[in-house]
Amino acid sequence: MENEEENKLTEEEQFEADRKGGFYQQDANPESAAETNRKSGMAYAAVFGFVASIVAFLGVGWVLDTYFGTAPMLLVGGVIFGTVAGFYQFYRLISRLD
Repeated sequence: MENEEENKLTEEEQFEADRKGGFYQQDANPESAAETNRKSGMAYAAVFGFVASIVAFLGVGWVLDTYFGTAPMLLVGGVIFGTVAGFYQFYRLISRLD
């Protein structure tokens, strides 16, 4: 039992052993920190734009339903339109990430 515990490597030791044995290979063209920040910023912007579009058109639908007394027709329409517009914006921004 003691031999087994002595033979076990920690996770870091196992990683180093695998790396030295050629199991892990470095990327030929690693991204710079600036490129990683740019991509993560665009991804956050895409998600924020998607959510903001839905919330904004939901609010517009709710205000118009209150004004015209057509509840909940325009609210549902606003959510649907906001979702479509949000997906369009999301796709447009994500397609730039490469």
